[in-house]
Amino acid sequence: MPPQTFQHCIDAATDKEMNTMGAGTGARNCSKQDVQRSGNTITVDSVCDIGVGTAISHAVVSGSFDSAYTVKVTSKREGGPAVPNMPAETNMTIEATYLGACKADQKPGDMVMGNGMKMNVRDLPRGVPKQ
Repeated sequence: MPPQTFQHCIDAATDKEMNTMGAGTGARNCSKQDVQRSGNTITVDSVCDIGVGTAISHAVVSGSFDSAYTVKVTSKREGGPAVPNMPAETNMTIEATYLGACKADQKPGDMVMGNGMKMNVRDLPRGVPKQ
């Protein structure tokens, strides 16, 4: 897949909401979620049920969230049936750079894709409700 770019307008409240969304999903679906911090590096190892098998992931976040950081994720899917267009193993790198305050036409949560399409993360479905 070719590299993709987008800009994301985030304030403290939106950042907290996004972290809470991710943590809630992990708590329900992950049998392991180990987070370790050493200096400016955070390492996350997880084992999660994704409905079509189990995802075993290793992520390393390095840098500073207030200027620039890199996230490297390796993930392997085990078990379950083969799923078209869903590879058994993936490697992803995210490079993020703080560009300054949100633009005048943006509100917190707005994401602007490289093709100009705009959406807000607050409008995305929140997943399956807790049983």
